[in-house]
Amino acid sequence: MANLDGGGTEPTWNSNGRELFYRSGDKMMAVDIATQPSFAAGKPRVLFEGRYVPTPATSPNYDVSPDGQRFLMLKPNEQEASAPTQINVVLNWFEELKRRVPTEKSKISSLSRSFISDRSSSKNNFHHSSADRP
Repeated sequence: MANLDGGGTEPTWNSNGRELFYRSGDKMMAVDIATQPSFAAGKPRVLFEGRYVPTPATSPNYDVSPDGQRFLMLKPNEQEASAPTQINVVLNWFEELKRRVPTEKSKISSLSRSFISDRSSSKNNFHHSSADRP
């Protein structure tokens, strides 16, 4: 547990090793850390504030990008906190997707079949005899 200016929870290091992130209530905090010549913590600062799901454990319930600029956090469900009444499981969804969104190759193949079909039907509708010629 981080105990900097009032305490905090879910501490995690910035990948640069010189900054510690932690949560203090609804605030995401950061503090600069120096280890040379001796350990020293800078002044904690608020990075942002918002309602995010806290962790029930001691490990952080969020992740930080390698550059320390972006945070991935879980927002609480705004709806009533109840168990789901229905779960939809989609089987063979990739086959359904391929059927609904044809690839370029299948579009060309489909157009070719359509063109051949149209030509065949127009040949059947066109009657040609030598009696019709002048």
